Amino acid sequence: FEKIDPARPASLSPAIADALLRERLRYEGLAVTDDLEMGAIADAAEGAVLAVAAGADIALICHCEEIQEDALGRLAAAIRSGAISEAAERASRERISAAKTRYIPSFPEAAEALRPGNAAHRALEREIRQRLENIST
Repeated sequence: FEKIDPARPASLSPAIADALLRERLRYEGLAVTDDLEMGAIADAAEGAVLAVAAGADIALICHCEEIQEDALGRLAAAIRSGAISEAAERASRERISAAKTRYIPSFPEAAEALRPGNAAHRALEREIRQRLENIST
């Protein structure tokens, strides 16, 4: 892909993720990066922001929870600041939702795991609250 965008890896390239994939090829499905912690990108959390800004729907950070949390915070800040437009975020959420709607019925156990407010989500919510309270004290 160096001939299309010599300055960036494919996962971070608007010329590839947006112009080629979405516009030229008219791809309407999910665009998912490879694992951003593999070493090609120095800062995986920043890579997640760049990838989503370039047109990815899901940026994979597969190993380090701290990097995942950092990426989520940076993505939220990028959306708030307009670096990632609300329209792009909305379109991405719609593609993710459509994929869940399409594939979840085939995996009933996954449907329960993804249902907001289930027991696992409530337990995770309690854990997050405890972590935040420990940080602030």
